[in-house]
Amino acid sequence: MHKRFSLIGTGRIGWALSGLLTDLGWTIDRVDDVSDHQLKAYQKHFSSCFTPKPTPSQPTCLLICIRDDSFHELIRDLQQKPEWKTPHIIHTSGFHQAEILSPLRDVFQSEIHSFHPMISVIETNTDQGKKLLKKAWWALSGDNPSWMQNMASAWGLQTFLLPDDKKDFYHASAVMTANLIIGILRGAEATASLAGISPEDYEKIFLPLVDSVIDHIHQSGLHKALGGPIVRKDYHLLEREKAALKKAGLTDEYAMYDLLSRYLIQKMSIN
Repeated sequence: MHKRFSLIGTGRIGWALSGLLTDLGWTIDRVDDVSDHQLKAYQKHFSSCFTPKPTPSQPTCLLICIRDDSFHELIRDLQQKPEWKTPHIIHTSGFHQAEILSPLRDVFQSEIHSFHPMISVIETNTDQGKKLLKKAWWALSGDNPSWMQNMASAWGLQTFLLPDDKKDFYHASAVMTANLIIGILRGAEATASLAGISPEDYEKIFLPLVDSVIDHIHQSGLHKALGGPIVRKDYHLLEREKAALKKAGLTDEYAMYDLLSRYLIQKMSIN
């Protein structure tokens, strides 16, 4: 196996994954990005990691680390660019199935794979990004899961198999876990402002509470980490606070509080 890869997309994931692979002795055959500025920064940073020319053989894989809304255009373009041909084409999208790459499978006779890290990588440098990728669990789907598992293991990454046609549910759960929880905290921040607590103080005062809940989940599991009025079945308190939110004109915050409290009460009755 040639320890060489090509890359399209030099954003946070592409940059961090390149750092991880080049640390393991892999070299970069070719790279491209829609942003010339970002591409030049990448080429400068990894200048000593490119494969010496000429390279008559193909790289082991092509990594595609781009925005979800850019896939169809890229796939159309790549079909006209045989220089990108490789035995394995891997995308890192959590939303798209591996099967979105099927036109490239047909044109390049490549195996196609989806390889997504369940981690948030925002405003990180290369070293921080590499640490996060090693901490993440990676969802694998596509033509040859065994090959992809072996490759990920060689890269020091932990993986699990995901049916390709279940990606919608997988990604929706990720959005709930990483994005919608921010919406709940923003709602709590807005509610706390009526208690005279500034956004800055909200983070200082309430984030230790968030940390303690996460600690409880690690220690006892998600189903045993709930505390407070719902566990105590203090429903009168919940109704009083919902009334206060509605009276204050916090319509969206009231809706969140009402929906999620009723959801948790229902789940408590089942479990």
